[in-house]
Amino acid sequence: MIWDNKWFEFKEMPELKEIKIDTQSTLKWCPNFISKEEGDALFNHLMKELNFEHTVISMYGKPVKLPRLQSWFAEEGLAVKELFQKQKQHIWTSPMRKLKAQLEKQL
Repeated sequence: MIWDNKWFEFKEMPELKEIKIDTQSTLKWCPNFISKEEGDALFNHLMKELNFEHTVISMYGKPVKLPRLQSWFAEEGLAVKELFQKQKQHIWTSPMRKLKAQLEKQL
């Protein structure tokens, strides 16, 4: 399945459900945000096009690989200085930019 640029162009926004977990936590869930076909194509895009890395942090003076693969995105020219962020940032791919825009619109 390859990415199709017509995806994530909603005529109306999918319903956003909020589930109160406790006094300080709320889960926002959109069960029909993308179709299975869109999800499969986005997953394939992520696996083929993005560079996932093990982030290394310093713990008690020793380098430790975090037990998950990550890929860090930021706008071009934006310098991000985070305490634990050591990865090189990547430019948004077209599918990731569309997903980001739809998430920002929804939330």
